[in-house]
Amino acid sequence: MDYTPYKLYNYKVKSGEDVFSIAKRLFLNEFKIKELNKLDGYTGLKAGQVLVLSNAYARNTILYIDKNHISSSPDSL
Repeated sequence: MDYTPYKLYNYKVKSGEDVFSIAKRLFLNEFKIKELNKLDGYTGLKAGQVLVLSNAYARNTILYIDKNHISSSPDSL
């Protein structure tokens, strides 16, 4: 039985990308990208290189913010 709380998928690196830019654009954790792909560092990726990414991080959480209240649920506003 698979207890992984997220799904993995392949991502093809584009020219000029590094782990930080991929993480920021896709709302992922850069440490998890590094760990999943057994990378030594955060730079040095090559265009066309295939990385394994997770889809479970910030995509599943929406943060609602106003000046006086921070909540992760719109029902609490």
